[in-house]
Amino acid sequence: MPSAYIETTIPSYYTARPTNNLMQAAHQAATREWWDKGCSHLTLYTSLEVLDE
Repeated sequence: MPSAYIETTIPSYYTARPTNNLMQAAHQAATREWWDKGCSHLTLYTSLEVLDE
């Protein structure tokens, strides 16, 4: 199975409150779509440093 490294922006964008900033809103939407539909075929990894944040 393919793998992907997850760093802090993925959970940050996924859980962030909605914003009026168009660029940030686009990043949030893309992250939510990828997480909800696109990463089920991946084994996800992260570092201990990311978990500590």
